[in-house]
Amino acid sequence: MLMIVGAVWTPTEARSPRKEPPKRPIHGPNYRPPYAAIVIDDKSGFVLHEVSADEPRHPASLTKIMTLYL
Repeated sequence: MLMIVGAVWTPTEARSPRKEPPKRPIHGPNYRPPYAAIVIDDKSGFVLHEVSADEPRHPASLTKIMTLYL
């Protein structure tokens, strides 16, 4: 009985210890975020804005991959 009472009132820590963030940069000096964009006017087909629109990229989902094969 004494062990049960002691276990109930004993302070416990349910969290894992805090991890320090890495001290060094994660990305190298040539890192560029994977970003591409293109905005096209629907009626005229004129490109209004583009960023890295012609660079080859991997599809982001299985649905897009299957669309490429069709």
